[in-house]
Formats: sequence, structure tokens, C-alpha cells
Amino acid sequence: MAGGMGVGVRTALTRDAGRLEIFAAVLDALGREAHCVVFEDLHWADEATLDLLAYLGRRIERTHTLLLVTYRDDEVGTTHPLRRVLGALPGAVRIGLAPLSPDAVRELVGTLAIDAAVVYRVSGGNPFFATELLALGDAAGVPPTVRDAVLARAARLPAPAREVLEAAAVMGLRIELALLAAVVDSDATMIEQCLAAGVLREVGATLEFRHELARRAVLESLSATRRQTLHRRTLQTLRAAPGIDFARLAHHAEAAQDRDAALEFAPRAARQAAAVGARREAQAQYARALRFADALPAAARAELLEAFALECLAVGKPHAGIEARQKVIELRQQLGDVARQAENLCRLTNLLVDVGRNAEADDALQRAFDLLRPLPPCRELACAWRTQAHLSMLRSKEEEAIRASEQAIALAEGFGDVETIASALNSQGTALAMSDHEAGCALLERSR
Repeated sequence: MAGGMGVGVRTALTRDAGRLEIFAAVLDALGREAHCVVFEDLHWADEATLDLLAYLGRRIERTHTLLLVTYRDDEVGTTHPLRRVLGALPGAVRIGLAPLSPDAVRELVGTLAIDAAVVYRVSGGNPFFATELLALGDAAGVPPTVRDAVLARAARLPAPAREVLEAAAVMGLRIELALLAAVVDSDATMIEQCLAAGVLREVGATLEFRHELARRAVLESLSATRRQTLHRRTLQTLRAAPGIDFARLAHHAEAAQDRDAALEFAPRAARQAAAVGARREAQAQYARALRFADALPAAARAELLEAFALECLAVGKPHAGIEARQKVIELRQQLGDVARQAENLCRLTNLLVDVGRNAEADDALQRAFDLLRPLPPCRELACAWRTQAHLSMLRSKEEEAIRASEQAIALAEGFGDVETIASALNSQGTALAMSDHEAGCALLERSR
């Protein structure tokens, strides 16, 4: 600034005058004419700059100068040197800049093919993060500029505090203090340093990153070996903790490449999710388990594939379901399990119809009947008749659909197979409603 402040300031600096003399020269220069003096990024200021600011701030009313100071409040902890200066400026007007709102982010996104809600969530409304995500054009990525900014802030932390930050990034969105301390064997001082640096923040009894992008940036900076080690430590600590969260354990098991743990927790997480109607989560958890299932016995692998295929049908992913059913059919054939092989052919039929592969669907159902013909009456034969009823109903062959439904229901009632009964009633009711609306609706009510 000295070049625009006149001879007095330049002279004081040139002859290396004392601090107070330089400060007085600056104040004198600011008092002569109207100025706007800006101190930017005071959270990074050195001690001499802060001293000058304190000196000017207590005397600025003698001048015609507007003194404007900016700093990032998330980098100024309780012990930051800037706090001392701010406390000495009681007459200052403070203007807090709130993060961008969801509406503001939507306005920024405009017509770009990117989800504004995701941009808002991962950026936390931080304008820099949001605009860099839009420039990248991918809300799932980490812009290089953001990564550099986050890692530069992390680099100023001492090594033990950086270890805390790395472990926190691995733990995900919710970071329990006790879990964090156990994984990295750190004390409260290191956590405080992460909070003071503005990378983490307290939310009730837990910690979280101020921005999801910051967490991603730290996570991506770790080597594969370091990430795997931290995931393994987190998994071990969580297993010993009360209140097991199967989905969380499955996540860390996969990241740690712990095959046994992934096969233990992912299916349990899937069943838990399916039980409360979270079918997409269930499908994702079964997919996770299958990534570790190659060495499982054929029967166990078939069970996993069947459960996965069922969720694929529920969430509208027929192609993945078809591939899974085809693998199961081969495995059941190898195991000599004719009835289960036929059942999977029936379930494959529905998936094939969903994608318009009708000829293949007919062929699969015929193969199922051929396999079941030599067997005594069984639950799987009821499933085959139910599938036939469904196909006939879709093709407006009402009489054929009604007969097949009756066959399915008669068999299924003997085995207590409620799923087959409900499905057959649905097909029968829909077919019958074409000729007898009230009777068809009554069957549909029973199905429901």
C-alpha cells in the first residue's frame, strides 16, 4: 500500500524506522484524504500486520478512511491471534456472510445438467466450492482447485492432527469422538487443532467436515494402503462397540478388503434394509457381498444371487437381475437342485418380460415346466403356474390366465405360500375384471 500513501510512509519504511513511527506515518497519510484500506484474509496475517491493524482500528475515527477487513471465521478458533485484535475494535461493524442457500445454488446451476441439490449438499453452500463444482460439471468429483485449497489448509496442521483428519475422512459423515480417538490414539488437543483450523466442526456430540468436498479431498489424498489401514482400524473398533450398524460395518469391511467381514455384514445389512422397505440399499448391500463371493460354496453363492436378483426386480434393474438369475440357474443345475432351478427359471421369466424379451421368457417358463413335470406336486410348481397366469393376463388371454391362477392357488394353499397366492389372485382378478368387473375387483382386494 505504501506507494499510494505519500512520502512520509515511504521514507519511514526506507530508513527502517521503528514500528510506532511507521504506524504513525500510515495513520497520518490516511487522515489527509479519503481512502478505502482493505486487509484481506486476516486469518493468515503475521503478527506485525495484526499489530498495525490494532493500532489503526483504535484511531481510524480520526481519519476519512474506511478500514475494511476480511477473514474466514471458520479458520479463527478461540486461540487465534486475530481474536485479540477483534476484541480491541469495539466500534467495528461486523457483517457475516452466510453460505449460499439451496435456491441460490439452483440459480447458479441454471440449465446445467447437474443436480443442484447434490451441489448444495457437498459444497455446504460455500460459494467457491459450488462454483468450482459447476466448472467441473460433476457433483461427484473433487475439483483440483478445491482439493488444493483443502489440502493446503490441512498441511498447516501438525502431523498428529493430520492423522486425526485422515481418520475422520475415512469414518464418513458421522464422526464419534470416542471412535476417532480410538482409531488414531490421539488426545483432545489434536482434535481441537482440527476444529480451530476450520476443517472439522462439532455437531452435538459428534464431529463432521464443514463440507463433504473437504472430506473427499482429504480421503483422495491418502494412499491406498493408508486408507485400507484406517478402514481396518475403524472396522475393528466398531465391531467392539455397542449398537452394531451392519451397513456401516459392511462399508468399512469392503474398504479394508476384509472378505469374511464383508460376507458377514453386507447380507445382514441387506436383510435389515429390505425389512423396512429400503430396497435400493438392500440391492446395493447384496451387490457388495457378491463382490467377495467368488470363493463361497455354490449353494451359498446361489442364495446370495437369488436375494440380489429379487431386489433388482424391486428397484427396476431388470438387466442386473437377469444376469444374476442366469448364474443361479447354472449353479442350481450343478448342485442337482431341480426344483430351485425351475423356480429361478420362473422368476427369470418375469425379468425377461420386463425388458421385452418375450420369446426368451416363454422358453424359460417352458423349461421350468419340463423340469417340474417328473416331480411330485411342490411349491415350485405353484410358482410356475402363477408365472403362467401372469403372462397370460398380460397377453389378454383371460380364460387361460384364470385357469392357471386356479392351479397356482390350489397348490400354493397346500404349502402356505402366501406370495404365490397373492400374485395368482392379482392375475386372476385382473383377467376376470375384463368380463365381470365386480368379481375381478373382489379378487384384487383379496390379493391386496
